[in-house]
Amino acid sequence: MALDEVLADAHARDASAGLWLSSEVVSRLSVNDRLRHLDHLLKERDLDGRWPLLVEVLRRFYRLRNDLAHGFVDRVRLDEQVVHVSTVKRGKHQVQSFPVKSLGWLLAAADQAQADLAAVWAAVVPTDEAWHEN
Repeated sequence: MALDEVLADAHARDASAGLWLSSEVVSRLSVNDRLRHLDHLLKERDLDGRWPLLVEVLRRFYRLRNDLAHGFVDRVRLDEQVVHVSTVKRGKHQVQSFPVKSLGWLLAAADQAQADLAAVWAAVVPTDEAWHEN
């Protein structure tokens, strides 16, 4: 289950409208805006206690993804259980350091977040047949 689908379907009148909202509206929002909306949705529906780490895990995952994707990876080296990634972003050279233990935790947490998003979707989407038929 994708974050965009959860946000769109939570506010759609039926499945068809959810698909349209996901592709035409939600997908155009920044990741930070989507995460802010997810946080608001969880609180609004009193679900934040069921998935207290979901937004933070997604925030960390997207931050790592953006750090790696929006820069040119110059070289990667492993030194003392830390991965060092040298990047060039907007003409500035940077070296990002990621502890292997943290990356392992984030990988496991991201897998769980994917399952959690599916559970959130099930909790926020209407259960009546009319919603699913369209």
